[in-house]
Amino acid sequence: MPNYDDNRPVVPALVFSPHFDDGILSCGAFLAQRPGSVVATAHTARPSDNKPGNWDLTCGFGSASEAMDVRVGEDQIALKTVGASSEYGCALDSQYPSEIADHRQLLVEFMRKVLDAYSTDAVLIPLGLVHRDHIETRDAALSVCRERPSIRNRCALYTDLPYGPRFPESIAQALEDVANLGWEAEEARRLVDPDLEKKLSAVNAYESQVRTMFGLPGFHYSQVLTEEYRTLRFSD
Repeated sequence: MPNYDDNRPVVPALVFSPHFDDGILSCGAFLAQRPGSVVATAHTARPSDNKPGNWDLTCGFGSASEAMDVRVGEDQIALKTVGASSEYGCALDSQYPSEIADHRQLLVEFMRKVLDAYSTDAVLIPLGLVHRDHIETRDAALSVCRERPSIRNRCALYTDLPYGPRFPESIAQALEDVANLGWEAEEARRLVDPDLEKKLSAVNAYESQVRTMFGLPGFHYSQVLTEEYRTLRFSD
């Protein structure tokens, strides 16, 4: 159990999200059932040259700052819809050229800061599917949680949506990677949510993202309706 005598805010859950929309796409129903939770988004820095990345261009943005301004606004609307609040990191999205030598350390420092700021019974970490930023977020979060014995038994992996249903073969590799880092993941449990209206409202708040993503071949809304979670245990 968290130490509720240390004067830190107590939140129902803390969700580490690679990008602005991932926490809602993968955990929106979970968050809607736990108002007051925090979504800590790792890759929210802006490139110094302001050049748009490939995904920015695909979504119709002319600069990185334009894309980020819109995405921050969308994120705040989406999180408000499910009653969550935000913490933003300082790592660059991989669509932008790297500007620092130690990208991983930025992620680790951000996650330490967030875990120092809140008490919670649930720390949710992406399984880390397909996208490099998702994998880096997972590895950094597991590393930081490993440092803290009091948190280890409160960690769980969430299946990255829509990647899990779209690329089911990537799940086995991700679980193998997690095991190689010293963690054991239980069988996936599905969240049964009788009312998806709130999650879908939050998902649709990311208008600049979902209109593009769900227009790609093989992607569709049904892939974000069923959430999956795996409880973690660290193998000492």
